[in-house]
Amino acid sequence: MSTIDKVFDLSVESLVITAQLFDMTNNEINVWLFWVIWPILTIWLIGWVVKLKYRLAKSKSNMKLKKHRFYKEGRTWYIDLPKFLTLGFGTKANLMMVGGADTYLDKISNNGIEKNIIFSDNPFDDFDDVLTRTGLGYDEEYLDSVGHAEVDGGAYYESLTKHKLWLCPVTKYVFGKDYPKRIFVKYLGI
Repeated sequence: MSTIDKVFDLSVESLVITAQLFDMTNNEINVWLFWVIWPILTIWLIGWVVKLKYRLAKSKSNMKLKKHRFYKEGRTWYIDLPKFLTLGFGTKANLMMVGGADTYLDKISNNGIEKNIIFSDNPFDDFDDVLTRTGLGYDEEYLDSVGHAEVDGGAYYESLTKHKLWLCPVTKYVFGKDYPKRIFVKYLGI
C-alpha cells in the first residue's frame, strides 16, 4: 500500500469517526467541512493576510530613515541642516550638539571631526544603538554658558551604554513631530 493510499484511508476513517461523534452521515459531515467550514476559514485567513499586509505597508511608510551629517568645528559639534538655516528657523547656534550629545559624537566618531548617522523613531535592520527618552526639559544656565541658542524645551535621552545626552528642539524639526520616545541609530562612515 502506497503512502497516498494510507493518507486517503486515514482521512476517510477520520471523517467517519467525526460523523459518528456528531451523529451525522458521511455526506453531512462532508458538506459541513468542505462547503461551510473550509470556505469560511479560507475567507477569514485571506482577510487576516490582507490586514497584516496593510499594517506592514503602513509601518514601512511611517518608518522614514533619516541620514544626517554631524561635524565638529574646534571643540563644538553641529548637525548639518542647511535647509533649517535657509528657511530661517534658527541660527547655527541652534544646531550645536551639547549636553552629552557632543561627547556621544566624540565616542562614536573615535574622536573624529565628522560622522554620518542614520536614525529613525522605528526599529530598523542593523541599528547600532537606541536612545531612550528619559525626560523633557533643559538647563538654561548651561546652554547660555556654551553659547547655544535660546530654546523653549528639549529632551533627555539615554543610550544602551547608559550614555546620557540632551537633544534640543531641532530634534522636533528633524522628526517632524514631538520628541520621539526612542531613537534607533546606525553609525556610518564619514
